[in-house]
Amino acid sequence: MAVSGSHKGCNMLREISLLFQNRESEKQGPSDSLKRLREITKELPMLSDFQMNPTNGWKTINVDGGKIKLRGLYKDENAAISYVKHPAGCTMKMHVHEENEWIGQMSGSIFIKFKDGKQKTVKHHEGILIPRFTPHEVHYTEKGEQWAVTMPANPDFPEGPDAA
Repeated sequence: MAVSGSHKGCNMLREISLLFQNRESEKQGPSDSLKRLREITKELPMLSDFQMNPTNGWKTINVDGGKIKLRGLYKDENAAISYVKHPAGCTMKMHVHEENEWIGQMSGSIFIKFKDGKQKTVKHHEGILIPRFTPHEVHYTEKGEQWAVTMPANPDFPEGPDAA
């Protein structure tokens, strides 16, 4: 587990992990998961006050047109959870994950293009599940913050090999 410090915060992050494990098995809609995520995290300490593992600080990933920052919050066999800050106007090129990826947009918005031609805008307080092996490109249309969760946990996520 990547989190140390606040026992209450650790318990909340474990509950988030279980939420996504259950979401997969019960096939809940993204809005159900986002609603529960808001309830769970309502009392989560501010990130600046939350003691993180010192080896797992903010990471910067270069994307087309800018940089996104992410911080790993929790990882177990069920899920890896990151908190992401992104500027407006940059793009993460077409990529694919071996795991399911769930994005909960806490502020701002993103626009996702899928290789099959489908498109989806994810706005403030909306979420999207991107099934494993689904090629997608993410356009950060507004400055914002999001939760990014892989299920099961990607061994390289959130500290991915491209993080600087």
